[in-house]
Amino acid sequence: MKINENTTAPIGDLATKIMNLQREDYAVPAKQVLVSGNNIALGRQGETYDFKLTEHAHSQLAGRWNGLNTFRRHAQDTDLYPVYERTVNDALELDEKKLTVRTMQPNGERVARAVVSDKFKPIDDDLLVPEVLDVVGDHADKWRALGGQVTDTNTYIRFITRTPDFKFGEREVHVGFQYSNSEVGAGSTRFSMFLFDSFCENGCVFGNMVLQDVKWQHRGSAISTDFGRIFEDRMKMAEIVNIKGAIRDASALVAKGRHDETVRNYLEAAWSREIPDGVKASEFLKNVGDRVNLTKSEQEELLVHYDGTANQYGVQAAVTKLAQHVPTYTDRVRLETAGGAIMSLNDRDWKSIAALS
Repeated sequence: MKINENTTAPIGDLATKIMNLQREDYAVPAKQVLVSGNNIALGRQGETYDFKLTEHAHSQLAGRWNGLNTFRRHAQDTDLYPVYERTVNDALELDEKKLTVRTMQPNGERVARAVVSDKFKPIDDDLLVPEVLDVVGDHADKWRALGGQVTDTNTYIRFITRTPDFKFGEREVHVGFQYSNSEVGAGSTRFSMFLFDSFCENGCVFGNMVLQDVKWQHRGSAISTDFGRIFEDRMKMAEIVNIKGAIRDASALVAKGRHDETVRNYLEAAWSREIPDGVKASEFLKNVGDRVNLTKSEQEELLVHYDGTANQYGVQAAVTKLAQHVPTYTDRVRLETAGGAIMSLNDRDWKSIAALS
């Protein structure tokens, strides 16, 4: 079972994966943590645990000290990296606090995916997702699950209407929503607007159109475990019931909503805004890519995925088609969100890009 691969897992496989990540959390005094390369060792004498650090976990650990994470990224794969190792290990040895290291085992190897405070209160997908699926199941006449993925920082699940909401030529567009949650402190539990073009199987995420944003207090009482795996309950049953109730309420509001009316104007306007005559599509795509913060290499690849539809919808379709070919699902969601940002450009924005082109 791989993590963060750029594939859309069917909902059955995804639900199984979410419920069986073999989550384990470990308590450790900071001064008993040792970093070596991209690995972390808990316990400097006697009983020890060794894990590979995800990029997010390593960033959290180094981010405990101002500027150290920036230096880590700069030193990576250079002769300076041993300097970073000595610095972070010396800093840890002077740290009087206790840490929680969150781990999972997605593909046979246990990895450290977060390094957080000993007061971090986990509100994980295995608690939330069954409630979301149960509510959406009550509205199965309208919605179907498109699937999703678990990454090293977030979980994504997409739902779309059973029948297309709009049609532009051969393109049948479904309106939907995306559930996302982070178990490692990288964002709130959120339901965002999502579009799906069944003709080219493109997804488009409207990051600026959040349907429901459920924010939890992840800070609780300090754990009593001094070292080793944490078995103690960090939430009371009443709190768990309240959390489940909140996610059910949010899911119900989203499932009952008529989101097609919200995006109708976006879609119709995007189809009518054309790339002006005399402007090269390649230059226009490059400038749009720059506008939504695509990398230089991504901007260069856009033309490969551009199908010649010379309007705003066609431009975002090139970006969201590219999203299917990037290495990780995290990059896929980033590009799909860039597609949503392109769809949200107004007349003034569009004319400004045309002038640059």
